[in-house]
Amino acid sequence: MSATTVQCIDCKHFSFRRAGPAMAALGFGCCAVNSKTNGHTFSAVHPKFCGRFTAAAEETAAQRRAWHESRSL
Repeated sequence: MSATTVQCIDCKHFSFRRAGPAMAALGFGCCAVNSKTNGHTFSAVHPKFCGRFTAAAEETAAQRRAWHESRSL
């Protein structure tokens, strides 16, 4: 498997809702797969390497990006 840089916002395991409204408004969400980080949040757009990344549906990723950009200063 080759390592690629991804953004959590494009992954089907990522959720702004699970992070709560305050953290989501700051651009952070939770990963449903990474149980070792239960309760921890991850940046939606910071590039990272993740072996568990699974692309979300294009429509889902587009809706997340639109919501995230509407919150950006």
